[in-house]
Amino acid sequence: MKMLLMMRRTILLCLLSAFVVPSVCHAQRPKLSTLAEKVARWIDASTLEGTDSSYISMPERPWQIVLSGYANQSDLHMKSRFDGSQMYEGVVGDITNEPRIRTAVTTSVGLWVGYRGWGIGYSAGVAGDDGSDWDLEFSGSNYYVKGRFHNFKGGRFKTLVSGALQNPTDPSLPPEPFSFGQPLVLSSPVEIRTQLLEGVYIFQSRRFSYSAAYDQSTLQLRSAGSLIVGLRYFHSDYNYAHHSNADLILNMNDIGRIKTWQGSIGAGYTYNWVPCKGGLLLNVMAMPMLTPLGCIKTYAYDSNYRQMALDDVVHSDDELPRQDYRITPLSVEKRWSRIALNFNCRASVTYNWTNWYVSANANFYHSRYHYSANSGRLNDWAVSLNIGGRL
Repeated sequence: MKMLLMMRRTILLCLLSAFVVPSVCHAQRPKLSTLAEKVARWIDASTLEGTDSSYISMPERPWQIVLSGYANQSDLHMKSRFDGSQMYEGVVGDITNEPRIRTAVTTSVGLWVGYRGWGIGYSAGVAGDDGSDWDLEFSGSNYYVKGRFHNFKGGRFKTLVSGALQNPTDPSLPPEPFSFGQPLVLSSPVEIRTQLLEGVYIFQSRRFSYSAAYDQSTLQLRSAGSLIVGLRYFHSDYNYAHHSNADLILNMNDIGRIKTWQGSIGAGYTYNWVPCKGGLLLNVMAMPMLTPLGCIKTYAYDSNYRQMALDDVVHSDDELPRQDYRITPLSVEKRWSRIALNFNCRASVTYNWTNWYVSANANFYHSRYHYSANSGRLNDWAVSLNIGGRL
């Protein structure tokens, strides 16, 4: 029992040092134990603050250890328009280029440890693209905050090009439209990094618990719903600027790296349905989000492959082997995106026993950006199956 108590205190101190009071590492050990106990009492009180005990209760055991399996995918679809007559012989006017970067469906396993919804988790990929995730979560009776840091390598590329060609036999005739799509060979993997920070405020927290559905630190005893408002910050970095990808970069309109930033605010509704007594809980949440702050930064690259492709000389395929491709920075452009309407929705199913629970979660996020003659959208989805124990 003493060893278990020591383990609990040690984990709580780790959580405190990670995202509550980093400066306490210089304090003495007795003071750390006292501080941990005070913070634990504060978290206990805030978990049920202002709630109706006939709708929401708190498990007796506060600690949670969760084993999770995940599947997720990101799909970035871009669209740009430029003067094709300057680059391709016979092209009249603008060319529309629609490159698309889609990651493989990636599965991963992870472990999450927390105290009444305050916790930290890590997961690593086992199939699909190679990557890892860190998750931080904080929750109280009327709020929920989550941070996610996702890094992985992989991605599948494809592009759609459309425009108009001059009639080769009679230039006086109207240009003939053309359109073709093709997969793009990925010689070196794309490196993708995303950071997400989102917070939800619950208005009807007296009878509705967001934590009961998404971190299982509380129990929803009767059905209830609530209006919610949310804030979301999202950053993504798609980087495939490798020498061996010089041909891919040319097909992507010279772009070899793309960074995006978005700040969104939204309002929606969420509902916890308790269909019967026993421990089953179903939740749905939908929240349209307005994105007044959006920025995209693109990195363009020149290369010996690009220079050879755009000159007036006909070259053979083996004249420049892939291992001899070389890229060099060309330019960097940073543009603010127009106001966009995005969307975030979640769903979960949970079943609780006294000291164990299982849950399945699904999350979908849709975002858009638009500036000048360029636009794009990002779809990101994830599902998870979780088995948790309370200590």
